[in-house]
Amino acid sequence: MAFKVTKAKSAFLYYQSTHLKTIKNTLDLSMGAAMTELSSRWKALSKEGRAKYFSMEAEDRERFNKESIEADADAYRVQVAKRELLTAKEGETKSSRGARSRIAAERSAAESKRQAAKERVLATTDPEILAERQRIKDEKRREVKERQNKRKEEENALKQRHAKLDKVAKAQSAKRLEYLLGQSS
Repeated sequence: MAFKVTKAKSAFLYYQSTHLKTIKNTLDLSMGAAMTELSSRWKALSKEGRAKYFSMEAEDRERFNKESIEADADAYRVQVAKRELLTAKEGETKSSRGARSRIAAERSAAESKRQAAKERVLATTDPEILAERQRIKDEKRREVKERQNKRKEEENALKQRHAKLDKVAKAQSAKRLEYLLGQSS
């Protein structure tokens, strides 16, 4: 990933970094007043006095340009690499590239590992024990099926009770409505 290039400092910023603290402390000024004094001293400074700071600015601008070129080259390399990943190669399909292919490969590797372990266990286990395990599995499946059927029967019975209660409630509501209509007439 391309790194962030820090901006080049101006000559005034170099002058500020060397003189602001001393001006602020010696004259006991607030930050705003110290900046005003610093600015007026910078304007009053001769060309020879400013030359040191302008040379520092030129060096920093060189550094900035060099780092910018490197950062641009890095960003371009990253962009080309991303574009290369997005382009389908000879013999590739959408699902054979990227994360999908990696997940599919991991899934198939795990499945083949499980299958190999299962085959090893089957090869080394006594047939009587395997038959007992299968019987236990079948028994559990049967019990689960029985519980599911029992639950369905209970739900159907409950639905029938609710339907009967709804029917009774409707009849009572109809009688009440008929009574009230008879009273209002």
